[in-house]
Amino acid sequence: MDRRVQRTRKLLHDALLSLILEQGYESITVQEIVDRANLGRSTFYIHFKDKEDLLLQAMEEGYRDLENHMKTAELEPGSFAPLELVFEYAAENRELFLVILHGAGKMAFYRQARDYLGGRMLDIMRSLFPQPRIPLNFAALYFASSLLGMLIWWLEADMPYSSVDMVSMMRVLFREGAYGIQAASPSDGVA
Repeated sequence: MDRRVQRTRKLLHDALLSLILEQGYESITVQEIVDRANLGRSTFYIHFKDKEDLLLQAMEEGYRDLENHMKTAELEPGSFAPLELVFEYAAENRELFLVILHGAGKMAFYRQARDYLGGRMLDIMRSLFPQPRIPLNFAALYFASSLLGMLIWWLEADMPYSSVDMVSMMRVLFREGAYGIQAASPSDGVA
């Protein structure tokens, strides 16, 4: 894809995302998108068939970008580094994540994000748990849903904790469940 096409697509993506955050997805028209991007309608239709196609492609590019971001990082099996990368990427792409996580008015988009993250978690879990007590696809979707819930809260609350702090808290909950909330007492021998 040449730079002019990339620039045009980015202008349209950015216009759509900003409009969704301002007024919601359903009421947005293609005309509002092209006006915001300062482009013509014919330019829009060269690249996308409708606003849903634009949104889906923006989300797919976001997923690919996150995937590439995770591939370039050196991840050790069993580490929580993938979570740190998700939070860092979400902070850098806040508008896209808010649109994805709010579902842009449609539950299908939330499911798509959950299934994407669940798939990545399932890959990690398969290497960590060769003999699981519960089905790994169930566990992966459980953790993906938890992660999405925390991402939504974190982004909406203007990221009151660093991505490192978020991962640290989630690590405790993922490893220890609800029992991890209680601080260790001196008699537990846990620091």
